[in-house]
Amino acid sequence: MKPYRIRLGAVAVVLATLGVACGGSSSDDAEPAATQTTAVTTAPVVSTTVSPTVTLPAATPAGTGACKYVTTAQATALATSPVKAGVNRTLSTPPVTFDYCDYIFDPGNAPGVTVAVADLGTGGASLFAAFKASKVSESDHQVVPGVGDEAFFSGTNLNVRKGNKGLILFVGRISSLPRGVGALADERRLAELVLPQL
Repeated sequence: MKPYRIRLGAVAVVLATLGVACGGSSSDDAEPAATQTTAVTTAPVVSTTVSPTVTLPAATPAGTGACKYVTTAQATALATSPVKAGVNRTLSTPPVTFDYCDYIFDPGNAPGVTVAVADLGTGGASLFAAFKASKVSESDHQVVPGVGDEAFFSGTNLNVRKGNKGLILFVGRISSLPRGVGALADERRLAELVLPQL
C-alpha cells in the first residue's frame, strides 16, 4: 500500500504571496512548491449524500491535540478496519501550523484516518479561497456544499473552512488505492464529528 500524501506544494507559494496563514502536508516530505499561482475559476458544485453504511460509535473521551476530535473506535468504523490509537504531530508551514492526528491501520503503516486542523487567522476566508484555487485544476476537484462554511474535495482529501479554522480530512481503506471521490462520503462523516467541536 502506497503512503498517502496531502498535497499542498502549490499553496505554499500562493500563501506566501498573500501573507496569510494556511498549508500543511500529511507527509513529512512535502512536495516542492510550485513557481506559478493558479487562476481562480469556478468549480462545479457537486451534491453528495452521506453513506448510511457506516455507523459511528458514540463519542468517548478522546486524546489530546487533533486526536481529541475523533476516538480510535470512531476512526476504526470510518476506515472499516482496525486502526491504532491516534498519534499527534504538527507541521509548520509558516505562518500556519497544522495539528495532525494520524490513525494508522493495525497491522500496517498507512493511515486509515487523518485529521489536520489549523488556525487560519483573521484572513481565513481569503486564504481558503487561494488554497481552493490552487487545487481547481485537479480532475477530481469538487465543491462540497453543506460542510462547514465552505468545503471542497481534491486529491484524497476533504478540505473544510469553518470560520478561521481550516481542516484537511482523510479516510482510507486498507484494501483499495486510490479511493478518489469514493472517500468523500466517509470524509463528510468525519467532518460531522470534528466540526461541532471547533
